[in-house]
Amino acid sequence: MKKKRIIPINYINLVVVLTVTLVIAILTQNIISELTIRDIKNVTRLTYTNIYAEITQELAEPVNTSVVMAQNTLLFDFMDEDTPETESKLAEYLSAIQEVTGYESVFVIPDSTLSYYHPGGTDAKVDLESDDAYWYTARIDAKDYYGLVVNTEQLDDLALTIYVDANINDKNGNFAGIAGVGKRIIHLQDILTSYLENQGVEAYIVKDNGLIMVHKDNDIIKNTSFYDLENIPNDAIDIPSSQEKPLEKMIDERFYIIHHIPMIDWYLVVKKSTSELTGTLSQYSIQIITALVLGAMIILIVTNYAISMYKNQIISLSNIDHLTDIPNRTIFESTLSEALRNTHIQRFSLALFDLDN
Repeated sequence: MKKKRIIPINYINLVVVLTVTLVIAILTQNIISELTIRDIKNVTRLTYTNIYAEITQELAEPVNTSVVMAQNTLLFDFMDEDTPETESKLAEYLSAIQEVTGYESVFVIPDSTLSYYHPGGTDAKVDLESDDAYWYTARIDAKDYYGLVVNTEQLDDLALTIYVDANINDKNGNFAGIAGVGKRIIHLQDILTSYLENQGVEAYIVKDNGLIMVHKDNDIIKNTSFYDLENIPNDAIDIPSSQEKPLEKMIDERFYIIHHIPMIDWYLVVKKSTSELTGTLSQYSIQIITALVLGAMIILIVTNYAISMYKNQIISLSNIDHLTDIPNRTIFESTLSEALRNTHIQRFSLALFDLDN
């Protein structure tokens, strides 16, 4: 009898199941990764909108206050007179504004006297020859109504403050001084920190050249650029190009949204890193792969058990006569062939009986 090759069904099942498991694991990994990045982008876009609105609102009030102060024509009646009476009137005026607004700094500087008036009076003059007076000299020929400067508050432990300097112009439109307010950067830092803690989204404010003006870390402000902080080349992101619409950029594992804030002519940077979710994603992937492997093993075990049972049933059906429950001709031929091969070991006799009739 010719011996037939038996197909290794167990190995075939193993290869098929492992292949399917590997394909499912790869597809699942890609799907989770894609959904994660998409979710990060959506969260960042939503958070960016809220941060932009809060910062704009936070800065709108001091800007409006400074502009209104600069347009107060009553100041022209006495601000050019550098006298104790002028100091008293301006101190009273500025104290009232500070009490209503709550700003940490309120000031007026007439160009005629260069006296720095604040709610406590005046104790200094602006020295135009000093480099420290850059914020004042920059406003003399400025075409816009106001400007923002980040500096330290001399009257309060050198606290970082955003100053809004609004131009005072006389009746002929000539530069006549500056009126403005100062608001602690900590007010903006609180906004940025809350979104970092609650949403995992980092935000800060930069100038068009990338210099950081507002950040949760005081040591970074005016000392570090956006490009150095993020460790990316200067040509990777063109910050001024975000004036028309928000600029979205994916670099490495970081998703950036940058947008111009017209009110202050600075730029809001919002960033969320995918690396924060890499660990979680890896854990999910390991769990999924483990579940798939366990499932594959269970399938293999169940399949092999079922195949063994059916195999035994098939062997029984092919070798046993179901009517008499005795071995059939297949067993006879196999046994006879085996006996003929072993006649040199054991002799035998063959008897045939016809059981019909």
